[in-house]
Amino acid sequence: MILNESWLTEMYDIYVYSLDYDDLDAFIHVRESLLFVLSHEAGHQFFYNNPDGMGEGCGDQHGCHAAYGDGSVIGYDAKIGGRSRYYVTPEDISHTPNATWKEKDPVYTYPTDEYHVVKVGDPSSGVHEYGVWINHSFNITGETDPGRISGGNLNIIDNIGGLGWIRGIPSHISPTGNATYSGTDNFLGVDVGEDYVGSFLRADANLRYTFSSNTMSLHINNFEAHYAKAGPATWHDHDFPNWGDFRYNLQCTSSGCSGDGVQTKWYPDTTTNDPSGWVGGVVDDKVEEYVGSFVAEKN
Repeated sequence: MILNESWLTEMYDIYVYSLDYDDLDAFIHVRESLLFVLSHEAGHQFFYNNPDGMGEGCGDQHGCHAAYGDGSVIGYDAKIGGRSRYYVTPEDISHTPNATWKEKDPVYTYPTDEYHVVKVGDPSSGVHEYGVWINHSFNITGETDPGRISGGNLNIIDNIGGLGWIRGIPSHISPTGNATYSGTDNFLGVDVGEDYVGSFLRADANLRYTFSSNTMSLHINNFEAHYAKAGPATWHDHDFPNWGDFRYNLQCTSSGCSGDGVQTKWYPDTTTNDPSGWVGGVVDDKVEEYVGSFVAEKN
């Protein structure tokens, strides 16, 4: 048996067709049952074998299930009146060849994977690199109801977030007159909204500095997002009605500009010896639900 889309579809149909449609929680039980069965069968696909377990229904394999009373998701306790865990434990992993248990991050109460997306700054700028951290926190806890492969106290944590960052040497010197800054695909970020959570973003970031009021306006638009849709992941237009054409008003000092979830700093241009030849910033827009960073060159 191989875990693939057709198998998942078959399992989904089995559980959906067996629903009691008078039960308002029916589809919740479908999700719980699918999660349990998927975790259980994945153990077999990864060649789980417990010498102290039991081999009923395993053909010639010995100990391919956990022992009775163990409560393992790779056991039969849920089918014989007991309760089974929804999640995989270090004990389960110890009986799976070439598998390693990842210890929990000491800072968090559940494991967090982090992905670092980087773009190198222009050689003439004071920006060395910029980009976005994308983090994914995932954890499953809880046990099934007695004698069932669903119900109980299942809890799933599945959070994706991000943080824009810039590494460089700011000048702390603001422009001596009006200035504009521009770029193409010079914003990198991640969508943290519900519909496209975790999708990598790129966009154009352009800015205008007004000397008399010591203010900056930031315009980010022409968004694209990288995700899979009916095929391998690729770039898709990501401008929608009321989303994807953002403007921010910032107040500036010699250290940089801030406001509306945006922080910027001035960076030097080593080619022109202009201490404010570049501007770089980070965005954390909690309303529009995206984060990232950008670098733009003075026109």
